[in-house]
Amino acid sequence: MDKEALCGYVDEALAHLGDHAWLADCPLARALLTAGQGDAGAQLSLILSAAMRELRPPQAQQANSPEWRQYRYLLLRYVLGAQPKQIAQELNVSERQARRDHQDALQGLVDLLCQRHSQLRGHDWAHSDGPPPQIALTIDHQVAQRDEAVQAEVARLGAAPSAGVTVVEEAMRGVTDTLANLATSRHVTFEARYGNVPCFVTTDHAVLRQIVLNLLMYLVEHHCDTRIRLSVADRSGSVEIRLEARSPEGEAGLGGQELPCWPTESADRHLAIGGRLLATQGGTLRLYGHNGVPSLVSMSLPAVWIAKVLVIDDNPDFVRLFQRYLGERAYRVYHANTGQKALEMAQEVRPDVITLDVMMPSQDGWEIMGALKCHPITCQIPVIVCSVLQEEALARSLGASEFLLKPVTQSDLLAALERCCVGSPSAGRRE
Repeated sequence: MDKEALCGYVDEALAHLGDHAWLADCPLARALLTAGQGDAGAQLSLILSAAMRELRPPQAQQANSPEWRQYRYLLLRYVLGAQPKQIAQELNVSERQARRDHQDALQGLVDLLCQRHSQLRGHDWAHSDGPPPQIALTIDHQVAQRDEAVQAEVARLGAAPSAGVTVVEEAMRGVTDTLANLATSRHVTFEARYGNVPCFVTTDHAVLRQIVLNLLMYLVEHHCDTRIRLSVADRSGSVEIRLEARSPEGEAGLGGQELPCWPTESADRHLAIGGRLLATQGGTLRLYGHNGVPSLVSMSLPAVWIAKVLVIDDNPDFVRLFQRYLGERAYRVYHANTGQKALEMAQEVRPDVITLDVMMPSQDGWEIMGALKCHPITCQIPVIVCSVLQEEALARSLGASEFLLKPVTQSDLLAALERCCVGSPSAGRRE
């Protein structure tokens, strides 16, 4: 067998995965299938799709491993139709590395096909003309087609770019609102336990909702007359979301031994969809329960490193404006409306950056700036002076890192914050 030639035929067939008429008469169909029975193009499409699914590594081997990148390349290229440059960006690798991943993925697919279909081994590709054949498939066509459609939709949604940073707790509250009527009909109640400090992820809000929605729906459907506890916690670089079905009294969880995660829709469609979507976001899923029925779902997603911003301004409208500007970004806003409070909060909170108004009563911004720069705890914190006064030279002479003239636009504020946080000694710190 000429493996290089076979890789080329597989690549060509994958590029026409949805074109059954083309697939029916391609060299790969003539080598794989037996003549005269059924739709050869549809069957070859199912074989290739099933082989791609088999290449998906277990969760323990994901986290941007070579096997995970190879599987993702096939999915992005042949299911979603992404171009090589887009795929390299999505995989966060160079275009050269992406090409290597592509070739390795094709070779892995060829090896798998040869293992599953012995007629490929030793096939004479130079004399492969003839009617396309067919083999008896051992998979249910309707189930396979539905599963493939679901997988394609999950891949499309999972590959969509995020609109910004997502506050996990807000997405969770929206999901429980959506499921309220269904939960009531099954005598299920929700109990949320969230911390005082919100958790942030880069997963798109809609994608996170679909992950939690599907996993929560599984628990609702399989555990009537229960209380489901939802919790979110920061775990040193990751955000853990736990969904636990508990006894009606809420005294003890129904959790148990760790269970394997179901990779296919045939086990449970909600678990499958939620798990697949979670995997596209670099997340991990663990299930716990008894007799193969999960009652505790634990998922982890990479956390976003947020920056603390102390806004020193006595105008509440201006503070609300900054909070709106930064509400969906990776910033946590603190506020001080007097000089004394500002100095106290700067030492206590130790923000990554400070925005400072000049025109303030009792103690103006210049005095506050001097006090900040003289204190050993706060002297290195970047300060952005925001003022209606055109005094940039004075601001910089007193140690300001940036100067913004009021009224401040969102784009100017975000650009100044980004420049300041890059150079901040505490940048990249997580609360």
